[in-house]
Amino acid sequence: MSTVPITADAGPAGGDASALPASQRRCLALGLPRERALLIRFVVGPDSTVVPDIDERLPGRGLWVTAERQAIERVLQRKLFARAARHAVQVPDGLPQLIEAALERRCRD
Repeated sequence: MSTVPITADAGPAGGDASALPASQRRCLALGLPRERALLIRFVVGPDSTVVPDIDERLPGRGLWVTAERQAIERVLQRKLFARAARHAVQVPDGLPQLIEAALERRCRD
């Protein structure tokens, strides 16, 4: 993963996600719309475990986070997955390392 600093993008400061273009989603860490290519999608599984959905194919509501370690760590520290899911969730230990391994696997494939 790159270490690009988290910065605020120009865009609408408020509003709901349905007002975003199809190519954009709102990042949980920043609260700002970003291009989907810059984000990682997560879903909450039936056992309330947060799962990274690198291929964006899993069913369920997507929770989108900028693909930067700082953003992932911010979401974990502030427990934003639970807030966005509106219920308690389980976050696997070493989630940033799991994401990094999944991205490497995807690049190799």
